[in-house]
Amino acid sequence: MSRFYFHQFTQYFMMVTALILSGCNKNNTDIPFNPVTARSHWNTKQHSWQQSELKILEQGRRLYKVNCGGCHGSDGLGDRLIGAPALKNNSIVKGQSQQHIQIVLYGKPNRSMPAYKSSLNNQQLAAIISYERNAWGNNSYQIIHPQQIEQQRNIQ
Repeated sequence: MSRFYFHQFTQYFMMVTALILSGCNKNNTDIPFNPVTARSHWNTKQHSWQQSELKILEQGRRLYKVNCGGCHGSDGLGDRLIGAPALKNNSIVKGQSQQHIQIVLYGKPNRSMPAYKSSLNNQQLAAIISYERNAWGNNSYQIIHPQQIEQQRNIQ
């Protein structure tokens, strides 16, 4: 096997392994909301979240862990071996929400990013994207709403 094919096989194997592992523990999304823990994790001197927003961020954290963390990492630093970019300080994640939503909905067909438009509903996608836009120091201090996801679904 040539080095090129070995490298391609290794990349493919790592991507499939990460996707399989990220699908484990799907039941972890049913953990009850703890407002005390959420407030201590998310609230800062710069911003205090409402309890309804904290619920969205915590749901997003759990859904991210199950659906995205296998490739992008629990620390948001990504995995260069499988082509998953860092989400921490990522210009798309920190930029306009429409582009971020489009990528999560429709994926990146020429890369290892799967589309989530069929596997997650608008509320789940909004929670994940809200989490990504506020975790790891991204601090957009904004919550994405299911209606924004619906609008982007209707564009394509």
